[in-house]
Amino acid sequence: MICFDCHADGQDMAAAAVCTACGAGVCAQCAQVGRQTVHRQEGMGSTEGTVSTRVINCPQCAEAMHEHHPDTQGLNP
Repeated sequence: MICFDCHADGQDMAAAAVCTACGAGVCAQCAQVGRQTVHRQEGMGSTEGTVSTRVINCPQCAEAMHEHHPDTQGLNP
């Protein structure tokens, strides 16, 4: 698989990951790595613990995530 954004720019860089939002292949240079908190629901509206996980996005999705979900940490728009 090749990086979707680099391919659009005329380069064929190997993809190192897949964007968790749109599914596009991203190379190590384009990948935006951050953290997000996942809440486990237990019953009606209560949470039974949280886990911080890694999230990898392409530049476009990272920008959208940062704008619409500012609590997502580490994604550089």
